[in-house]
Amino acid sequence: MKHQLIRVLLPGPLRQHFDYLLDTQLDPVLNGDPLLSASQASIDDSAATPHQVKLIGLRVLAPFGRGKRTGIITALPDSTDCPPEKLKFAQLIDSQPAMTDSLQRLCLWAANYYHHPAGDVLFHALPILLRKGQPNQLPQTIHWQLTERGKKVSLNVVKRAKKQLEVMQQLHNLMQQEQPDSPVSQTIDEQLLRPAGQSRQPLLALEEKGWIESIERPAALDLPEEAPSSALTLSEEQQFAVDSINAKTQSEDKDKGHFAAFLLEGVTGSGKTEVYLQAIETVVAQGKQALVLVPEIGLTPQTLQRFRARFRQPVVVLHSGLTDTARLRAWQAASNGEAAVIIGTRSAIFTPMQSPGLIIVDEEHDNSYKQMEGFRYHARDLAVVRARMEKVPVVLGSATPALESLHNANTDRYQLLKLTHRASDAKEPTKILLDIRSCHLNAGLSPTMRDKIRRTLESNQQVLLFLNRRGFSPVLMCHDCGWLAQCPSCDAKMALHQNPHRLHCHHCDNQRRLPETCPDCKSENMVPVGLGTERLEQELAQTFDDWPVLRVDRDSTRKKGSLDKILQQINAGEPMILLGTQMLAKGHHFPKVTLVGILDVDGAFFSGDFRAGEKLAQLVTQVAGRAGRGELAGEVCLQSRQPEHPQLQGLLKQGYNSWAQQELELREQALLPPFSHMAMLRAEAINADSAKKILQPMADCLKQISSGSLMQMGPLAAPMEKRANRYRQQLLIQADDRRSLHQAMAILLNQPWLQPANSRYRWSIDIDPQDLY
Repeated sequence: MKHQLIRVLLPGPLRQHFDYLLDTQLDPVLNGDPLLSASQASIDDSAATPHQVKLIGLRVLAPFGRGKRTGIITALPDSTDCPPEKLKFAQLIDSQPAMTDSLQRLCLWAANYYHHPAGDVLFHALPILLRKGQPNQLPQTIHWQLTERGKKVSLNVVKRAKKQLEVMQQLHNLMQQEQPDSPVSQTIDEQLLRPAGQSRQPLLALEEKGWIESIERPAALDLPEEAPSSALTLSEEQQFAVDSINAKTQSEDKDKGHFAAFLLEGVTGSGKTEVYLQAIETVVAQGKQALVLVPEIGLTPQTLQRFRARFRQPVVVLHSGLTDTARLRAWQAASNGEAAVIIGTRSAIFTPMQSPGLIIVDEEHDNSYKQMEGFRYHARDLAVVRARMEKVPVVLGSATPALESLHNANTDRYQLLKLTHRASDAKEPTKILLDIRSCHLNAGLSPTMRDKIRRTLESNQQVLLFLNRRGFSPVLMCHDCGWLAQCPSCDAKMALHQNPHRLHCHHCDNQRRLPETCPDCKSENMVPVGLGTERLEQELAQTFDDWPVLRVDRDSTRKKGSLDKILQQINAGEPMILLGTQMLAKGHHFPKVTLVGILDVDGAFFSGDFRAGEKLAQLVTQVAGRAGRGELAGEVCLQSRQPEHPQLQGLLKQGYNSWAQQELELREQALLPPFSHMAMLRAEAINADSAKKILQPMADCLKQISSGSLMQMGPLAAPMEKRANRYRQQLLIQADDRRSLHQAMAILLNQPWLQPANSRYRWSIDIDPQDLY
């Protein structure tokens, strides 16, 4: 067969496949290798012939419109609805699939569950360079070796050329160490023969004489130079957790494990990471790989450092802060089995592994695992689905598990593993609620808080202050007429920043210079209103001028390596004040921090989001958990103008787990998730009427097809209606059972009148929305 019909998925909003032809004799990748006859093979077709499997999953360069796009072959159909004269030829890019079969199945499952175009999902799972059609080749490094002629050369011949002599000496020494029966000659990396800054001229001169020759070899991953650190002694609870996980990593045939979902609920500082490490040691000893997800880029350096200190095998990291080349190299190392441990943020759930053995999701409650734009998946949930497909255990760890995860543990879908005590006999911090009503605040601090900060610093200990509001102040106001700096593109105020000095909208990233006078009354009396981390840092530096103040937020950690430098200063143990946003609340271990101050816990009490209480409880517990993690006792002070609020009182008196179980009972009574299932339809347009007109036909359609099984709310304006010069409307859909919800969404998406997003308007579906704004 000269021409092979292929079915291709392309990235983009179109929810369909496209058929193309391959010239099996002329395509340079196939080298004229003929294909056997096709029989409706696809990614999920286990009956496909070897040649068909060879093609399925390969990338192609396919004509589309006036240009060409990178696509992925998903099937080899016998026939097509496309007229023969319109079929175009595609060209293969790869000779091997870029993704494993199981990862392709995960992507197609996710596309079906989240009702997102399958082509977009498949390409979301690829590194950026592969999406652009770059070859999936390992980076090569140049090595040098002696030729047969060079092996016979006496070193005296080159003794006058000092640098050439050094090269020949190294290669001759290596030759003497060769095994007689070794089929491959020993080589040395050029970087070892030519230190940084030195010329290649000595190497080229020796090559011209015919004494040495260069060859290319795949670049090897760096291995830790120091001996691995020893495992810590486990408590009884930790040992039970490790044994439970290990029991599922091996089956009787020693090759495959068993799927099991574990919820590791451990109080802050209880040693969850050590449980991860010892469970991974078992997996790595079996020749398998472990995938570890963390919620924030800021957590990857310390996690990477601890994991590399424990294992002699390569450990790679994947996150958006890497260059495209570095990310591709780490992705390849995971795919070909070089890397034993893969650490990454949300998108790392799509990393291919040659021999998967264990998946871990640290801080599983964190909202960062939910993608909020485009393909709106939840990495925690996909981790469980992937573990089931790969037949490996998955561990979800947190001190404050999501209510959905606790519900799954209550209903025996997950096995609950508890760590109820802090490691190394460290005690839980004392929690004090400070009533700041009618209290004079200086830089947001009550007199009691200021006194506690000073006593802690004078005791050579560290203080952590939490304020989840970056910038100098939330708004700039005219003192004479009350004008407020409003973002022209959003229904939001612009925050005032000092460094650089500007107004900045945190919703659309609009930035502008400060007005010299009020735009309304021309007054020069412009004043900042409210407190941000920059302003608090300034005030603290003046009040506690004998001690350093370190600010940790998105602005202060923008430069590469800046967060590492700050963490090194903190871990040096000198007395100081740490001031930050929720970047400081996640997973960090600061043994010298004995006082934690939460300056404002009241914000969530006035939210319309039913998850606001859960997020508040998790945040307070996580921030409080930074205190007293070492040998010194810790204290947590919470400032509130609502000290009698039942949410706050219940959390402080009963602890997170008891509070969460009561919250689950309230959710069940109200038929809110996890006791029901939601989808959010969102629309954006250049005016409010257009956005509503997008959703109204969808709402009418869902009413007709649901027969009353769905509850609808909307279309309504979003709580922040205007954002980035787009007006936003939303339609909330709720169902008692998941099947009814997904059937309705599938029928809606198949309506012929439904148009894809374009430059004038956008719409999207969010399954299991975590943010109703």
